[in-house]
Amino acid sequence: MLACCLRVTIPPVSLSAASASGDARVYRLDHRHGPLDFHLEQGCLHAREGQVARYRCDLRLGRSGLPGLWIDLELEGDEAAPPIRFRSTSVSGAGDAAATLRGLLEIGGVIQLQTLDAVLAGRRTDPITGTEVADLAISGALHCSLFGLVPPLGPAFDRQEFHIALRIELDR
Repeated sequence: MLACCLRVTIPPVSLSAASASGDARVYRLDHRHGPLDFHLEQGCLHAREGQVARYRCDLRLGRSGLPGLWIDLELEGDEAAPPIRFRSTSVSGAGDAAATLRGLLEIGGVIQLQTLDAVLAGRRTDPITGTEVADLAISGALHCSLFGLVPPLGPAFDRQEFHIALRIELDR
């Protein structure tokens, strides 16, 4: 079966967008931090790219890594795309660098259980600011037809893979 791939890049997240919550940091992001860039491709062919102008994302990350990971991401819809929201409900298999998230994915009013893979990689100290920085990659796949959607490139491309990337400043 053929698949489309959607890549979303969230603007870098600084500690100024974070607050402490127990042994975790909660990062609150929205369109004021900059637009989300997206790139849709069919196999290795470019299909479409653009930006999501309005969104909101709350991300909780444990100081020890991914065991405390929690996400609530909402993308506003427009005439070409329905609103999308993902709210995580549990995290398992969590180590310091990899975890499996389960949650509810809502697209255009239809809700399905969704599993996502999360990887926290590339931890390093920024030489200029002295803060610890890491890259968080979240990926998964869905079937458009389960949400009542017509696949963007036709029925043969019902399976939609997606990858979300963001760079986060961490506490030391």
